[in-house]
Amino acid sequence: PALQELTSLNATDRNIRVLDGIQYCTNLERLLLSGNNISDLGPLAELPGLKRLYLQDNNISDTSPLSELKDLVELVLTGNDIRDIGPLAELTSLVGLGLWDNNISDIAPLENLTNLQWLDLRENNITDISPLSALTNLMELDLRGNDITDTSPLEELPGLEIRVDEG
Repeated sequence: PALQELTSLNATDRNIRVLDGIQYCTNLERLLLSGNNISDLGPLAELPGLKRLYLQDNNISDTSPLSELKDLVELVLTGNDIRDIGPLAELTSLVGLGLWDNNISDIAPLENLTNLQWLDLRENNITDISPLSALTNLMELDLRGNDITDTSPLEELPGLEIRVDEG
């Protein structure tokens, strides 16, 4: 029962490799797992109540278990080895998403995330930002460290603060 009472857990920099057992923390809303050695996110799919999830600096390449977390409003996956963000297209409640320092080139799955207010895509392999033109609630966007030459698809987004490399 004690695990079921947890609503927030900070296990940053604890050399965690496996998440087996986390599924018993059924009331978790906020989970910080940054700076570990996690690669399998499977057990997180059993925590549908998660609202905030921080997984920066791990060994994550497969984000598919996260597609079950429909209540997520903030997700940070910085500093992993993620190439395919397709599973994140299901997370339409997201308000904030951090994907900097990965190996992402195709950002088309993000066009469904119309509630996003901040998005950090620094240090990836992105060249085409046109899918982001659908994100009308976006207020902050960081694209530095990508090979983006055309930001015109974002010109119709009112109030957007965009950071790109100065060419």
